[in-house]
Amino acid sequence: MFFNSWFKKEKPLPSFAGFGGGIGGFAAKSSGSGFEVTGGNSTQTFTQDSVNYKAHIFTDNSTDLVIAGSPGDIDILVVGGGGGGGSGSQPGRGGGGGAGALIYEPEYTIAVGTYDITIGAGGAGGDLNPPTGGPGSPGSPGTVGGNTSVGSIFIAIGGGFGASNISDAGGTGGSGGGGAGNSSGASGSHNPGGSTFPPGASVHGTIGGAGGGSHAGGGGGAVQAGGGPGAPGSPDRAVGSDGGDGKPVGIIPAPTVPAPEGGYYYWAGGGGGQGSSPDGVGGKGGAAGGQIGGDGDYGYNPAQPDPGTPFPRAGDNTGSGGGGASSSTNKGSQGGSGIVIVRYVV
Repeated sequence: MFFNSWFKKEKPLPSFAGFGGGIGGFAAKSSGSGFEVTGGNSTQTFTQDSVNYKAHIFTDNSTDLVIAGSPGDIDILVVGGGGGGGSGSQPGRGGGGGAGALIYEPEYTIAVGTYDITIGAGGAGGDLNPPTGGPGSPGSPGTVGGNTSVGSIFIAIGGGFGASNISDAGGTGGSGGGGAGNSSGASGSHNPGGSTFPPGASVHGTIGGAGGGSHAGGGGGAVQAGGGPGAPGSPDRAVGSDGGDGKPVGIIPAPTVPAPEGGYYYWAGGGGGQGSSPDGVGGKGGAAGGQIGGDGDYGYNPAQPDPGTPFPRAGDNTGSGGGGASSSTNKGSQGGSGIVIVRYVV
């Protein structure tokens, strides 16, 4: 689960534009006495700025959102599944997966009814191709993340896949996937128009990073594009690019110790691109939901004693992209699944 571990960024994002300046800017409008909400895998009741809230957290498809009694006002966060990282061809490198689209709307008036909840799965990491891997293996791209939806009102599309073959572009999604390395794999595009949301909502996503030199591009995050190649001939030309940072959204309180920066969770960070060799340093995914996206040189390695155990990857229910890998050794990392959070004043 996303709240089992946390990640603290060293530098704050310069703005919380679109989210009312942080926790204090969220809705404090009380709904009518007949307003009733059920559903979710878990609930939290808490107080922020002297206002009492209840949140319903949806982490899988097992429960619907049910509104009974009368319409009411909610704050809602919807994040698509992150794209899977690519397993790059030798001597190319796999690009990082893009983050799922992030949609947020405060004070949305929701009608009485039952709303089907679909949580987008994280995209699979690129497989070894052929299965034995080794130098010269062409590798495989990751897959796009799944869409997360609340009925037909909110649909956050999944993140773009990380690229594999030399010069291949990253995939299009909520945020774009990273391009393949060792040439000029183009960055994946983000597609804000692919998501569905009411007029008052904001949708976030960015492009992936282009590949170049001996490394692959990082996946795009909710607020920061994936990293691209360093200058030709520079040392960082061989280092995997960072994934873009996720977006801080304080719809539920973060733990006090340790805590993400400013008491906010970060959601939808991009996966890192793979570096110039299996021993190279992969770019780190952006912080999301208290966790990080997949690192570029981490993937699923079938040569390990327990091939069923993956390396560190994008966190569950964060919408983060998976890290890219080299097909001579590792599969790309899986993207993180999406999430829906609904909260209201009680």
